[in-house]
Amino acid sequence: MFELVYCCVILSAMRYFLLFLLQFVCFFADAQLNMTLLSHVDYNPTHNSGCSNLWGYTDELGNEYAIVGLNKGTSIVDVTDPVNPVEKFFLADSNSIWREVKVWGDYAYITTEEHAGLLIIDLSPLPASTVLPNYRFFGDISNPFSSAHSLFIDENGILYIHGANRGNGGVIFFDLSVDPINPPEVGSYDAHYVHDSYARGDTLYTANIVDGFFTVLDISDKSNPIVLATQNTPNNFTHNTWLSDDGKYLFTTDEVSNASIASYDITDMGDIKLLDQVKSNPGSGSIPHNVYYYQGWLITSYYRDGVVIHDAHDPYNLIEVGNIDVSPLSGNGFNSIWGVYPYFNSGTIIASDIENGLYVFGRTLVRGAMLHGTVTNFSDGSPIFNATISILNQSVNTSSDLAGNYRTGLGQSGVFDIAFSKPGFFPDTLFNVSITNGDTTFANMALVPFTPISVSGQITEVGSGIPIAGAQVVFKNNDFTFSAISDASGNYSIPSMYQGQYNQVCGHWGHWNNCDLVDFQSSVNTRNILLEKGYYDDFALDFGWTVFSGADGGNWVREIPIPAGLPDGTPSNPHYDVLSDCDLICFQTGNQAGTAATADVDGGPAILTSPVFDATQYTDPWIGYERWFFNYVGQGPPNDTLKIMITDGIDTVIAESITVDNTPTSQWVSSGFQISALMVPSSSMQIIFYTEDDWILGANYLEAAVDRFYISEGNQLGLSEQAQENMSWKSYPNPSNGFIHFWFDDVKSSSHQVKIFDLSGKCLKNLNIPFSGYGIQLDLSPGIYFLTSENYPTIKLIISE
Repeated sequence: MFELVYCCVILSAMRYFLLFLLQFVCFFADAQLNMTLLSHVDYNPTHNSGCSNLWGYTDELGNEYAIVGLNKGTSIVDVTDPVNPVEKFFLADSNSIWREVKVWGDYAYITTEEHAGLLIIDLSPLPASTVLPNYRFFGDISNPFSSAHSLFIDENGILYIHGANRGNGGVIFFDLSVDPINPPEVGSYDAHYVHDSYARGDTLYTANIVDGFFTVLDISDKSNPIVLATQNTPNNFTHNTWLSDDGKYLFTTDEVSNASIASYDITDMGDIKLLDQVKSNPGSGSIPHNVYYYQGWLITSYYRDGVVIHDAHDPYNLIEVGNIDVSPLSGNGFNSIWGVYPYFNSGTIIASDIENGLYVFGRTLVRGAMLHGTVTNFSDGSPIFNATISILNQSVNTSSDLAGNYRTGLGQSGVFDIAFSKPGFFPDTLFNVSITNGDTTFANMALVPFTPISVSGQITEVGSGIPIAGAQVVFKNNDFTFSAISDASGNYSIPSMYQGQYNQVCGHWGHWNNCDLVDFQSSVNTRNILLEKGYYDDFALDFGWTVFSGADGGNWVREIPIPAGLPDGTPSNPHYDVLSDCDLICFQTGNQAGTAATADVDGGPAILTSPVFDATQYTDPWIGYERWFFNYVGQGPPNDTLKIMITDGIDTVIAESITVDNTPTSQWVSSGFQISALMVPSSSMQIIFYTEDDWILGANYLEAAVDRFYISEGNQLGLSEQAQENMSWKSYPNPSNGFIHFWFDDVKSSSHQVKIFDLSGKCLKNLNIPFSGYGIQLDLSPGIYFLTSENYPTIKLIISE
């Protein structure tokens, strides 16, 4: 009996192991192209350590070594036999998650941010001996550094130290050719914090990660670098730069989610041109790290996306031709592959995995299968700019340039269907197009244009029917945005737009916005719009709020939020606007992808002021809004404030003073106040949102935002009784004169069926609410009603006189 149970346990274990192995094999089958996993060195059992960056070294006999920065030191592994790597040397060091490695001659140079200076390891004893002398270097004794983020060494032995704890953390130049162990300092560039660089000859290309651009410097005189050019990178978080062999093209990465590898023509420093940008696994949110150029190919380390190879022989058309992913993780996050080294003569590629150690890969370098063509207008033959070209079922998309031309391709040959589209034109597809590695296939398309339609109407006030002059109306969808402003009679006209569904936003300062989903199919369309009297602004439209900034950065901007935050995922600025409004826009301080420090308020005040409003038209005016506040330790305790103030043009009073001690941070918070509790309501009032970085007491990260400003009659800051308990949906304003909006806690595009009952339980209306924020005029008598929607609690609605 024991033997039988034992055998069953063994068989069960084998079954689960085989299932795991099958899943592992399937994972790699789906996650590699022209690359193979040869071996793996796990440092957790031997050194209990994760990895950072790495580099390669080849000794005088042609033996190849991986020099790997670990959290707890530096490891040197012989990878001459890539299937059987052997660690030859380990040097314990201070614990650090950042180590960067480069090699010049027979010396390895390693930086760290743990104030251990520059580690120098003499590799010349290899392979005969693994007793490798090592040294510490802190720079010139009169102006030393103890930590640095990264380094680069050019062909002449000039060592470039980046992000040192000296000055602004720019670049310090040392000449290794004079003394590889104690090199003299020969110059520096300290105008910006520099994260990384590439240098060749007398030119240096710095990656200014915080500023979001690269700088090109003439360093023929190392003591006096001269700026030749600067260029923003696509995602404004420039991580590294690398130069093509002919020096005509530069390649960069931005270390943020869903960012690009980019190529530039730098032959004219006065006119640097962005040529192409590509993403591995587009839309996944993965983050590129380091890109390197090797004989016409780009080899890039990608967090959570492994190692990726692009054919860059044509820098206008970067084509992914190789990849391998050793991580089960995907999407946004700083995990898995940190660094890659592609320069061994054998063709072996090594990569460092943050959690799992050293990986050794084989690779086959192939040219891309290229697809070129021109997109034109069928009616007149004119080129179509920004048409979308998609290789179906391959996640490959590109767009046409001003001349209608496009370039794209795949990493492998095949027969594919090619789809062409452009807003305002009927989409079309070319079927069974054959493309081949190393060749160029040409595929042209002429698209048939839509027939234009017209839309016009009148904008009037709810109840009074008074025409509203100067009202803004916008119709937009994923393809188009059309807008108009009403004249003195409230009339507007858009003489040329296209058939289809549009989200409508109409508004005017002194009225509530009207949001709706409309479908225009006729050649001539009439669309009359009602606006409810009152003050409301969700910033879907520009009503003329004014911005003043005495800060060095982080000014108030009216934009769709771009996610940024702390490494642990805590958002510093809103990742989305308030859901209960008409659009995706809010006012916020700064708005750039990256970290909390990328675009926060720095060194002064950022002030947002509303247009003038008349509070005397209310009996008891209350102001409501949604606010966001983030203040995090940088160089001192969080000590900044968001002040909300009210003014009548003469006196100004603080209504709220927001700090980390009195409000939830990193989230939208509903708030507001009664005007008469602070001052007498007048016809010339404004609200002010004032925030300032108190850098004198300690600089830290500061962000603020505001959305859905409104004035209500009486206290409407809370939701209805039921909705206060269940923040899942609401109608507003509530009480209402009959014109109400609906908000749901799911996505804006979701439609909902809403039923309205009277006190007797009779169903009076069955409404289709197409999206959250939708507004509608209800033809109901004053009284109490109940609103229901599937899977949501009942709401009490009050219709006032």
